[in-house]
Amino acid sequence: MIVTFSYRSNDTGHKLGSALEEIFPGTKCRTVQHSQDSLFEYSFHINDYSCIFNLNPLMVVQRFLDEPQHLPSLLEAARIPFVSPAPDTGRGRINYSVMVYGRRCFVISQMTGSDIRTRRWLNEKSVPRIAEIAKNALYATGLDFAEVTIVGMGGRHRVTTVQPSPELNAKTIKRLCQLIASDMEGRARELQRDLRLGADPEFMLANKSNGKMIPASYLFPHDGLVGCDSLRVPNRQQRPIAEIRPRPSASPFNLFENIRSALQTAQRMAPYHNIKWIAGSEPFTGYYTGGHIHFSPLKANLQLLRALDNYVAVPLLMMETPERARARRKKYGMLGDCRDKNHGGFEYRTPASWLYDEELCLAALCLAKVVSKHYPELTANLFIDPQAWGDFYHCNKSAFTSHLINLWKDLRATSSYELYNTEIDRYMTNIVNGRGAEENSDVKAAWRIGGGGIYRNTNYENRYNRNLTGSINQSNVYDIINGNYGANQRIRRAPAGTGRVSNVTPQRRTTARRNVSRRGNGANTQVRTPRRINRQYYM
Repeated sequence: MIVTFSYRSNDTGHKLGSALEEIFPGTKCRTVQHSQDSLFEYSFHINDYSCIFNLNPLMVVQRFLDEPQHLPSLLEAARIPFVSPAPDTGRGRINYSVMVYGRRCFVISQMTGSDIRTRRWLNEKSVPRIAEIAKNALYATGLDFAEVTIVGMGGRHRVTTVQPSPELNAKTIKRLCQLIASDMEGRARELQRDLRLGADPEFMLANKSNGKMIPASYLFPHDGLVGCDSLRVPNRQQRPIAEIRPRPSASPFNLFENIRSALQTAQRMAPYHNIKWIAGSEPFTGYYTGGHIHFSPLKANLQLLRALDNYVAVPLLMMETPERARARRKKYGMLGDCRDKNHGGFEYRTPASWLYDEELCLAALCLAKVVSKHYPELTANLFIDPQAWGDFYHCNKSAFTSHLINLWKDLRATSSYELYNTEIDRYMTNIVNGRGAEENSDVKAAWRIGGGGIYRNTNYENRYNRNLTGSINQSNVYDIINGNYGANQRIRRAPAGTGRVSNVTPQRRTTARRNVSRRGNGANTQVRTPRRINRQYYM
């Protein structure tokens, strides 16, 4: 593995070269003359694994020197708050200096105004908002290391500078070199393993006759193979979004079949042909569904996230409905959006739900597999240009059409591509030719599952869709459908012709609360009888 790292030819640049030589004997330095200044490009070997990582690429560092106005436009396009540096150190102004490498803020200092006597040393947990802004700014600039300066005043925080070659003390230089070494060694180990893919795509339920929403929590439990997302309806206990959690696999084809199996399980749990399952960016106004993809055991790093954004998110964008995609990306689906998971990997959260089309689902999984396996070779970064950020968030598909062929060529050059060429080639050909599926299509129809009875719940539709406040009592509809009523439950039928089923839960036991009185020798016992619950569902 060959690693390169570019730095300005200042005093820190010379000390950095000496520190790298101590950790990686044989480190080479190439001096590149640039305008009025010069740059150092260090290169060193870590192990015998065949790949190249360019940290702080020379082209990106040069652009910071040539185009200082590039930073404000780039951060603005990436929706990161920015303000120009100002000498005014007004009352209440707090300055933060954050050293960021990759997805880690390893040095954070805070000062009130310019008074160095007020300097405090912090960590990510103490100022999570500052750390998040700094990491997002680093990702947007295309760098892997920088000093990000943030100013906070009146509860609002803005980036003022991003410096790829700051002056560092000896302790910080040593810490930076240690982070580079551990990061590169970890990547080499991960790339030699067989990576597993997982997913938890989301969808929503709608009444076919009137198009109104049916909460997923009315038909599915919270946890399990088929469950509900944690998002709740405001002021209620309903969870409107359903998600499936198929078994992960090293093969995208096996994961695809696991997704099909999970959808069939969902159909058995909710066997109603008058309920439509909807996926995509925004099935209902204000509700957004994601096609999250999991990777393990693989840690998220900036090169991998940038490759996923370019080689997975951009092709998948071409199938989205622009209006719905724009609405979703006001809150979700930002570039580089990921979340670390307990399984030792991470969850990539940028794509919208791709459940509404089988071909799209399989292409997304195959693209994710190729990119995660070969991301050191996939170095294209369309988002070094501020215009590309705006085009992505506004779902301007025409702006990416000319880039798709080059992205496709990069993918085809990888050694694993021949395993998935049929699926990816079919998808890329369709989007280049402007063909695709409708986001509003029924997921069950796309996956050829369906059948069953009729679901009616006018009680919910009348109350929920009038935006009434308060929670609605719920019963375990899954148990009712499958006949798992339990030993202490009974089903009582309403008069014929109403189609109504009432689930009556009788008193199971009497609970007693014993309050020992200090007066007398006896005890004051209060018996509480639980309130009878009568829940009506219209099936």
